Amino acid sequence: MLALVSWLSARSLNQTLEELRAINLNLDKLVEQKTEELATTLAREIELSGRNQAILQSIADGVIVFDSRGTSILANPSLSRILETPVRNLYGISLSNFLRTGKLSPVNWEKIMGMIEHPEKTQTSHQVEWGKKTLSVSVARVRNSETNQDIGSVAVIRDITREAELEKMK
Repeated sequence: MLALVSWLSARSLNQTLEELRAINLNLDKLVEQKTEELATTLAREIELSGRNQAILQSIADGVIVFDSRGTSILANPSLSRILETPVRNLYGISLSNFLRTGKLSPVNWEKIMGMIEHPEKTQTSHQVEWGKKTLSVSVARVRNSETNQDIGSVAVIRDITREAELEKMK
């Protein structure tokens, strides 16, 4: 009887070990599959990111992106040229510090601040005096495409100083 119980226990243990090996093999295959999927997705994201970066770098208009806390997370070289500020000084700055670089009048300060903080409530484009330049500033919300949540805002800035001067001459 003891031999039978031992044999059944051993058989049950061997059967359990075989089942565990099969489960582990399936898990290994699943992990391998998911790893390949992740690598493919990551490669696609890197490619898209590179393409988007190339597009951003080539745009003639200045572009700056603010996160939901009002901190700049992206700026292109055209913005650096337009504002005559090194591009490295445009990353990681707060909205208010960004606006201070322009020596804006209180009216223009309020216009831009309102556009970036609440673009849905204001006109989408304004003309402002930024130091000695006249700029056209357009702002839009950046939303997460999956959740439709606001994740920040993007401002596109164009130097229209010459056009403004010609308009004044008329």
